[in-house]
Amino acid sequence: MNQNFDNNSFFTADGKLDIKSEKPLTVAFIGGSLTECETDYEGTKLDKQNGKWTESVCDFFRSLFPHRKVSSVNAGLGGPGSHYGAVRFEKDVLSYGPDIVFIEFSCNDCPECDADCEGQRKAERQIYLESMIRRCIYAKKIPAIIYMHVPLPYEGEAERLYKVGCDLKQSVLNYYRVGTVDAMAYMLRKFDEQKAENPELTRKKFYEDYYPQYE
Repeated sequence: MNQNFDNNSFFTADGKLDIKSEKPLTVAFIGGSLTECETDYEGTKLDKQNGKWTESVCDFFRSLFPHRKVSSVNAGLGGPGSHYGAVRFEKDVLSYGPDIVFIEFSCNDCPECDADCEGQRKAERQIYLESMIRRCIYAKKIPAIIYMHVPLPYEGEAERLYKVGCDLKQSVLNYYRVGTVDAMAYMLRKFDEQKAENPELTRKKFYEDYYPQYE
């Protein structure tokens, strides 16, 4: 499917990264509590200076484009999954004309949070994600889309169920060639590295240091 990036200040019209543009850059985030980032792993309230990963992403773009104003839209909401995200996607995300959209519902849509996600609702979760992707594609200003696989500190069966949730989304993401960031794979790799140096390290202690809401 051909996309027209004429109105997007992140890309040139032919879809290449626009490193020369001086237009403002708007980065939008939608997801659950991991995206809302109201509190950290232990319940401490977060702010822009206290570990919100969404702000860390925006800081990255500010360092990449120091000559541009980078603003963020955080449409994260603790509790609901992609079903409610799809309902509010136009109002809470696209109405701001974002150049980049980060979507994160891997946790809230996984069977650990939704016991029927391996049943009849499996197709529904795929439809909700596809709905958001297609609305981006047909928006007046087409944003780049990045999907975040961001977990809770799962282990054992809960971790398996989390991966089920990721896998059902990945087929949709692959079809539309949407880029993904697998935070779970990254954190497990870091855990193995630190566990080799400190055999007494537990997953719980590790996640307290590397939970996605921290920088």
